[in-house]
Amino acid sequence: MTRILPDGQANMMRSARVFLSFCAIFFALLVYLPSRSEAHPHIWIDAFVEVVFDRGQVTALRINWTFDPFFTAVAVADFDTDSNATLDKAEAAKLAANSAKNLKESGFFTHIWLDSDRLDIAALQHIDMRMEEGRLNFVFTVAMPRPIDPAKTALSISFYDPSYYIEINPDPLDPLRFAGGAAPCFAYVQPDPQRTIYFGLVRPTLMQLMCNTS
Repeated sequence: MTRILPDGQANMMRSARVFLSFCAIFFALLVYLPSRSEAHPHIWIDAFVEVVFDRGQVTALRINWTFDPFFTAVAVADFDTDSNATLDKAEAAKLAANSAKNLKESGFFTHIWLDSDRLDIAALQHIDMRMEEGRLNFVFTVAMPRPIDPAKTALSISFYDPSYYIEINPDPLDPLRFAGGAAPCFAYVQPDPQRTIYFGLVRPTLMQLMCNTS
């Protein structure tokens, strides 16, 4: 189960450091760091998850994050070494590598449960960073520790930053997508009934994989 630290202010500062360090723009955004009394995020991410199946078993989750325009602008400005207002393949690869390294400390803000057991994400696979329609898109894969039978093991996914400095919003229309011969499946999406963040004021969105295997 996820352990949410009680010290909201410490979590807030830690979350800001994680994201700002991988973009090397801490000083540029320092003035935007929230105080304890502010109840809104400062970085926004739109997300969806592609559930990868092999012979009816879940083998991986391919996660797609799209950053808000402001964060995109400052990240591109910092990593755009040739000053052409975009990221080429090498620049994007450097940003992706830094992202994966620095986000590890926070568990990648990705919370996965197999039944009631929290999955420890040791590393990301197949990381990719690119520009899509003027916004920064980060794609990474989390491998399952073993093939998961969705009929026997409940798979739940949530994205959140305990400090609420960063808000990660699953696609409201299609948060879970399927690849590789999935059984008839759908996403059951609800506010997490067991967990709250930001001093108990916010319930993260919980996505549960529901499959009809009969």
